[in-house]
Amino acid sequence: MARKIFISHAEPDLSRVAVLEGGNLREFYFEHAGQAKHANNIYQGRVVNIEPSIDAAFLDLGESRNGFLHESDVVDDYATLFDEDRYRLASGTNGSPGEDSTPRASRRKRRSIANLVTRGQSIVVQVTKDAIGTKGPTLSTNISIPGRYLVLMPSLQRWGVSRKIDDEAERRRLKALMEELSPPPGMGFIVRTAGIDKTKADMARDLRYLLRLWSVIVKRIRENRGPSLIYRESDLVTRILRDTYGTDVEEIVVDTEDAARTCRDFLGMFAPRAQTSVRFHQGRKPVFYRYGVEHQIERMFDRKIDLPSGGSIVIDQTEALVAIDVNSGKYRQEEHLEETAFRINMEAVVEIARQIRLRDLGGVIINDLIDMRQDRHRREVERAFRAALKDDRARIKMVRISPLGIIEMTRQRVWPNMDRTFQRACPRCGGSGAVKTEDYVMQRVLRRVLWSVAQPATTVVDVRASVRLAERLSKARKSFLSELERESGKSIRILPDSALGDSEAEVTGLTQDGRKTPGPRSGR
Repeated sequence: MARKIFISHAEPDLSRVAVLEGGNLREFYFEHAGQAKHANNIYQGRVVNIEPSIDAAFLDLGESRNGFLHESDVVDDYATLFDEDRYRLASGTNGSPGEDSTPRASRRKRRSIANLVTRGQSIVVQVTKDAIGTKGPTLSTNISIPGRYLVLMPSLQRWGVSRKIDDEAERRRLKALMEELSPPPGMGFIVRTAGIDKTKADMARDLRYLLRLWSVIVKRIRENRGPSLIYRESDLVTRILRDTYGTDVEEIVVDTEDAARTCRDFLGMFAPRAQTSVRFHQGRKPVFYRYGVEHQIERMFDRKIDLPSGGSIVIDQTEALVAIDVNSGKYRQEEHLEETAFRINMEAVVEIARQIRLRDLGGVIINDLIDMRQDRHRREVERAFRAALKDDRARIKMVRISPLGIIEMTRQRVWPNMDRTFQRACPRCGGSGAVKTEDYVMQRVLRRVLWSVAQPATTVVDVRASVRLAERLSKARKSFLSELERESGKSIRILPDSALGDSEAEVTGLTQDGRKTPGPRSGR
């Protein structure tokens, strides 16, 4: 199915890219100019702290935050990655073809971070995940530099073909092509999915580019003296074109001349004929509104997504996991409950895969499907889900449907969390999605008033509440408060405050000279 890429640079300090397939939003990316991105950057860091209890080290990168390097992200031969003689082995032979497995720590024996690095040591690392909240960026010594058709992985020491290329004939062709190209000994390369149907000349051009880039990186590392940036990942537009552009892209629409120039320059290196597909949008209406993209982006924040059959999925994010619930909604046929469940689940898994990719949902994801009794239906839904997830570039692990109709999966987050970037917790409910009822708040206020009146030093009790709640207190509890004032000889004042919500109230006891009397931990 033909795809279109829309790029918006017209807004100040914000770049956005949307990929549509058949008119539906397939991928969405954004980048704030004021928010530094470090993912895929390469740094020369210095070990400043080692924590054996968590088998990790913290590195000074020359940035505002230290990076986190776990033992499992230290490849066995990282110390020789930048050895000048490593790639000049006269007697060496090319690495044998292999799959795109990531070289991680050996599982044959337990390793300790204290035996791998020392305090003050300089280590070249790559950021695999940007800082989130109070956590610093996650690091790895397994360097990975993507080109258009190949990925350079120095620590892999062999070359192979991406597992996502499942056509055996094409895999054999690509392996033979890599054999002809004869990559330098000791250098690891993986053929990306973008390499499907590409010629030897295309691959050779990409190989030369990556080798030149690696040569520059190694030179910088040798000349560097302290924690600093060695290699910066490309800008958003270049990254998206590098990772998503293919022959199925029929049009690239941009709203600034600079972005159009960047697109044409990039395509000029890899697909000169495709430069004509870049179109500059000059209308007054913003490009995302003009082509119906903005509405689809806004829907990415919806908790509930309707399915074509009338069913729906509901997405809830918690501290530890993401829960996705599939509902039948109005689509019910009592005489065909199994078929109804199967049809809705088949629609749901395709939409879930799209939403996961769009929202970049990560961590543990629990998918609660409608229960199906027939095993063949379960297996078919699983196959459909795996097929829908196939194009996702994030690392995903998925298990089979449980007896309770649940599919558990984990997914690596690729981009900054969209919800955290564009939304914040509600100041009224604290992000819980629920607030106390007015009746509950009124009863709590009265209990607090009784507590404050009982304090010997208190002469005045102030009750601050929303205008609506203050009015209810003044009317519904007027006789109770008046009787309390008469018996205690203390004044109780109801003070409307428009800054407070209907579920909020503050009770404060005051002494004769206006000082606050000690109260419970919270006055709300």
